[in-house]
Amino acid sequence: MRDEEEVTDEEYRKLYDMSKGGFFRDVKHLENHVENKLE
Repeated sequence: MRDEEEVTDEEYRKLYDMSKGGFFRDVKHLENHVENKLE
């Protein structure tokens, strides 16, 4: 996501921390979260 510039470095770090904390069930959940947030 960061390589394709879908999210900024700050957003990437926040998402990374959320994923390490177990917030996302799977990759699809993460992708849906990013799509909804950017709309």
